[in-house]
Amino acid sequence: MLDYIYKNEPEGKLFIGKLIDKIYLNHPGWQDVRTRKNNLTLNLKDAVNYVLQEKNEVRICDVASGPARYLLDVFEEFKGKPVSAELKDLDVGGF
Repeated sequence: MLDYIYKNEPEGKLFIGKLIDKIYLNHPGWQDVRTRKNNLTLNLKDAVNYVLQEKNEVRICDVASGPARYLLDVFEEFKGKPVSAELKDLDVGGF
């Protein structure tokens, strides 16, 4: 569900379906969710850069990660660098 919200592209059928999707996606609550994800990703990238300069290695621990899509964005930027993560969640399936 959140992947659909983050993608932010109406996918309804016909004009009316796309209009309903657009209204749904433009709800202020979903706009805030997208802003939160963007802020989290930007701050995490800044923190990783800082730690890499100080320690030459970064290890991230998230004890309630869910699918951790934000970390995939961070790892994409630091591909090939010593950045790793340990993720935990109640639902251990799906990873």
